[in-house]
Amino acid sequence: MTTTENNTYIVFSNDDDINPAPEGQKLEDCSNKTRNEFIIKVYSVVCLQLLTSLIFGIITYTSKSVQDYVLSSPGTYIISIITLFVSLLLLMCLKHKYPLNIILLSIFTLSMSYGLGIVCLSYSPKIVFQALVLTFGITFGLSLFTWYNKEKDFSILGNVLFGFMIILFIGSIFQLFFSFGGIGETLWACFGALIFAGYIIFDTWLILRKYSENEWIMASINLYLDIINLFLYLLRLLRSLQRD
Repeated sequence: MTTTENNTYIVFSNDDDINPAPEGQKLEDCSNKTRNEFIIKVYSVVCLQLLTSLIFGIITYTSKSVQDYVLSSPGTYIISIITLFVSLLLLMCLKHKYPLNIILLSIFTLSMSYGLGIVCLSYSPKIVFQALVLTFGITFGLSLFTWYNKEKDFSILGNVLFGFMIILFIGSIFQLFFSFGGIGETLWACFGALIFAGYIIFDTWLILRKYSENEWIMASINLYLDIINLFLYLLRLLRSLQRD
């Protein structure tokens, strides 16, 4: 999933090809070695994705020529969104096809990072920095919480969060035509941030226990999108609080 400043858009040689996990076998049924290798792979990919997004953001904020190009070429943002959707859909179909999965994952990450850099230009550097720090702190804290409680069953979160996502989607369409006002925007941004904080817990739990070892691509994308969307809703929340 990716969000813009005012709206939400829902997007719903590889060893895995040579020796994939038996169909239906989850990480909780695998050896500790297999489980640890999967977790390291997923978090390594997510860290690289987040680093790419951070670099794009820094370049966008510090380079006047990049800002001029971005602001004078709004069509590039639309292209990045389309590329994002297409690469994600292809990844779902080709997630086990090396090297296509790596190429598509790179395109997906670059498209997201470019779009994110454009969105961040709508906010002051102070707000962006605050949102960045808060996102890191919340993600780190929730990840530690989930790791510590990984033996607990968080499966109920999946259905609850999905229901909230439907509400978020409907509300975002409504917001295209009507304004929520100052207090409404603050509450809406807080609602969105809480949803994706919940998804960080849920997807981290899935990574620790429920994915099969050849699902590292989708596991990485899900967690990456959770963190990015948390960041974007925190941006909205902080700006709304600043206005109030």
